[in-house]
Amino acid sequence: MRRNRILTGNVGIGSTAPGAKLDVTANPATAVPVRIDNSSGGSDSQKSVSFTRASVEVGTITTTNANTAYNTSSDERLKKNIVDLVGGLDMVSRVRPRKFDWRLDGSHAIGFVAQELYKTYPQAVYAPEHGMWGVDYALEQWQQSRGEGK
Repeated sequence: MRRNRILTGNVGIGSTAPGAKLDVTANPATAVPVRIDNSSGGSDSQKSVSFTRASVEVGTITTTNANTAYNTSSDERLKKNIVDLVGGLDMVSRVRPRKFDWRLDGSHAIGFVAQELYKTYPQAVYAPEHGMWGVDYALEQWQQSRGEGK
């Protein structure tokens, strides 16, 4: 089997000026920008994408015949100094899980509103100065990046 390697520069698919190591540009109305097809049979959860950092897996995207899961590593083997969170129950009682409709297509959902969650637990919210806010359900990443939870 022959393998191609690109050691420097950026690769563009559908782009003449790629702005990242792999830049895929497509109009979703005419073509699916990225498709990952796990062609193996069976209904067990199977890994489709693996994210690594320093050769350690830190997240995956897994699929079954019926759903897709976006997984952030939370394995006990990756952690040390595990202790109970003081005031954790109080914090949980102050967060506001909500039912809502997405403006884009009116679909119903359950989750958090980033701006509301920020008031109780800002470490769980991605709040850029410009742009849309998001909720990071992998709180340990925020704690590590801010030097908390030690």
